[in-house]
Amino acid sequence: MKIIYEKHAGREIFLKVQEKLEVNLRENPSTGFTWMEEIIGKQILKLEKEDFLHDEITQGGNSLHKWLFNAEKTGIQKLKFIYQRPWLTNSQPGKEFEVTVHVHHELF
Repeated sequence: MKIIYEKHAGREIFLKVQEKLEVNLRENPSTGFTWMEEIIGKQILKLEKEDFLHDEITQGGNSLHKWLFNAEKTGIQKLKFIYQRPWLTNSQPGKEFEVTVHVHHELF
């Protein structure tokens, strides 16, 4: 399994078929902002689980928004996430996160 964070934005990620990819992005839900996935291109990755880990120490603090994907078939897919308030769909996002995922039968 490969695990990526916001610092990996813009990178290319290489997986084998049936390998897992975990995406972890920090957010502060008390501001109304959340990370929302945007589907781009062919669906070679299957979302298996979406979860939140809340900071128990500070109220209204950061959370870790987590997605677990499985590489279903070979190909290339862009994963893009937009950090915005979901009810303001026409506004500029606070941030964007995007990676390009390459899935192969064997890694070279």
